[in-house]
Amino acid sequence: MEVPVTEALPGKSRKRPKLPEKWKANLAKKERYSSHSLPEPITCNHDTKTYQCKKLKVRDLQKFHDRFYATPLKAKQDALILKCCTIKKTCRRRPTKNVRKCREYTIKYAIYAQKKIVPVCQQVFLNTLGIKKYRVQFVMQNFFTTGKLPDEKRGGDRKTQKYAAKRQSVREFIKSLKCVESHYCRSSTQQRKYLPSELNINKLYKLYKSQNPDSTVKSSYFRFIFNADFNLSFGTPRTDVCSKCIELSEKIKTENDQSVKVNLMTEKRIHRLKARAFFNMLREKKEGMATFSFDCQKNLVLPKLPDQSCYYSRQLYLYNFAMIRGSSKDPLNKDTSFAYTWTENEFAKSANEIASAVYDRLNKSDFTNVSHIRLIADGCGGQNKNSSMLAMCCRWLLDNKSINKIELVFPVTGHSYMPADRVFGNIEKEIRKKEVITSPSEYIDIIGKYATITELTSVPIYDWKTCVLQVLKTTAQFHFKISQCKRFILKRSKTRENVLVRGEVFYNSDTGVSKTICKAGKTTEMIKPSIITKGVVVKSLKLRDVKQLLTKHYGENWAELQQLQFYTNVLSVQIDEDEEPTEEIDCEMGSQDEECGIRV
Repeated sequence: MEVPVTEALPGKSRKRPKLPEKWKANLAKKERYSSHSLPEPITCNHDTKTYQCKKLKVRDLQKFHDRFYATPLKAKQDALILKCCTIKKTCRRRPTKNVRKCREYTIKYAIYAQKKIVPVCQQVFLNTLGIKKYRVQFVMQNFFTTGKLPDEKRGGDRKTQKYAAKRQSVREFIKSLKCVESHYCRSSTQQRKYLPSELNINKLYKLYKSQNPDSTVKSSYFRFIFNADFNLSFGTPRTDVCSKCIELSEKIKTENDQSVKVNLMTEKRIHRLKARAFFNMLREKKEGMATFSFDCQKNLVLPKLPDQSCYYSRQLYLYNFAMIRGSSKDPLNKDTSFAYTWTENEFAKSANEIASAVYDRLNKSDFTNVSHIRLIADGCGGQNKNSSMLAMCCRWLLDNKSINKIELVFPVTGHSYMPADRVFGNIEKEIRKKEVITSPSEYIDIIGKYATITELTSVPIYDWKTCVLQVLKTTAQFHFKISQCKRFILKRSKTRENVLVRGEVFYNSDTGVSKTICKAGKTTEMIKPSIITKGVVVKSLKLRDVKQLLTKHYGENWAELQQLQFYTNVLSVQIDEDEEPTEEIDCEMGSQDEECGIRV
């Protein structure tokens, strides 16, 4: 979606704003018009009607001095001089033999003290302010002849008006460009906008010159306007973009029928409005509501080696499941970020492990003054959006009477950027800096910088899948289509110990009906899963590749190395080559619901 270019707000341009107050010339000017000494004491004996210097005290002189230098600006100081002095034409000239030109003006001096004007002689006035007589004469004579204060002609901006036409021409050209909307932008007030990735400032300047061949604007001046007046950048080629958005955009470009094109544009707008509604829920804060978002990081390979054979070899995996408490606007730290880690030979990566980790985190969290829990996850049918997760939430809601409602929210496919992805980004940035990682503890140390670590082996893993088959209906028998729902709302029933579930297709509208999802004669109270024991059979071909990789990289005696003890323990386990390994569920777009085979 294209968005127009607008000028940047003050202080929000691409380039850092100017700080004239820190320029050397302005610092020198400030120093020039600042006080360098205290007012000198009065040495004259004037005590007449014309000069009343003797009536002034040291305190009066100091106050007048401080008032004059309160603002080190020449214009304001000159205004005070003009207020305290008077000037008039010389009325009488006495004969003299002096060859110098006679004075044309007479200046009288005064000081504001004791809430009145006190006339003083020239020497007292100048000594009090620490200035020369020529400055006073210049200010007064200029005002007498022109009626204005003298302008400061030293320094200042001398080029703005000179190049105003050129500047406006460049601005109009840049405003005519179209920006690309950020894929993961959640706010309509985002300051920075992005031009297409194939452009740069030099290309824009050449395009400007081709449209304005008579312009004398130089490349450096064009770059200055681009950086100083706009907050624009050049995007990077997008990855992990919503397939629906790409499909509709391409159809809109190639469609010639105007009515069909309008329908496509409407469909795309509705799709993006749904995504925006999800992100609004992700950053929403309410009193009495606790928000959790969770996701799985991509599998971390073991061992991580710079050997090219790694690209063709099967490797062991370390799994990282992150759960974040708070909205997308809340800061991320170890108090709000929780990571559950386990290796491939300990547990599988399926709905049982994910639901058990969420169950553990809910049990360990403090829900004082909380009655509503919102759980947000992507719509992967094998891990999050399934009957096992619903069964876990039902069981937990029955056991915690202080919570009235649990809400599960799933994003629009392709628009699933969540706080957990920010944690994963930081972790992967650290991992890229390491060339070799051979032990799970090295990964865990990196993850521990950004989240509180819990090893999944220390948490009871429940067999929710088996329990679901005994108590709950199949997803095809639910009173809502699980693949189409974006929200599930769970509440306890009023008549008996049961939980009612409502499926909602929309984010902001409630149109569903709350009913039980248990089989006839069954209740949610019967959901009592058994505990799964630790240990998963790893496929023999994968272990063979890992062994060959370690032998090639570390030699035949790799098992004697202390840092490779993890692989020694894994490979020493007896493997039944005929037994199929536990299937791993990858959360990719288009994954199938585990029970009904519906693509979500």
